[in-house]
Amino acid sequence: MQYIILKINDIVEVVLRVSENQSITDDLSIPDYWGWFCYTQNKFTIIQLNYPFLNLCFPYGIKAAELHNKGKAYRLEIVNAESNFK
Repeated sequence: MQYIILKINDIVEVVLRVSENQSITDDLSIPDYWGWFCYTQNKFTIIQLNYPFLNLCFPYGIKAAELHNKGKAYRLEIVNAESNFK
């Protein structure tokens, strides 16, 4: 995997897709993007750097939100990332 080094003022457009690997890891040392697909809005509404950070966005956790049919958490992977400022 290739990493892109960004400056604070950089704006980066990324293209993400749902990963085939949906296993959950607690290793916070590498980027492991996760997103929340909201069923009522029919789109990804939250994207975080890893599963634990995404889980923090839900008062009762992701599993409770999924059990109540609010949406689904998916592991994501970056397909393309381009900086708009060089």
